[in-house]
Amino acid sequence: MESMATELEKHCPICLGSWEEASFVMPCLHQFCYACILRWAENKPECPLCKRRILSILVVPCQGRSSKKFNKWKCKIR
Repeated sequence: MESMATELEKHCPICLGSWEEASFVMPCLHQFCYACILRWAENKPECPLCKRRILSILVVPCQGRSSKKFNKWKCKIR
């Protein structure tokens, strides 16, 4: 039987699905699907796990992916 920590590492804590464009929130470095944490942060800019204020979202780079959406969101919270 897998531990809860191992299970969380395999699935997004928001949608409980497999990682879709994984991202990390700063400064706590908790991991979420990019689309999930973006929707969450637009409503409430705090980490859903530890409640720390989200300062930025780090997106795991994918080949050919543009970071324009991320940069646009980051500017909104300043």
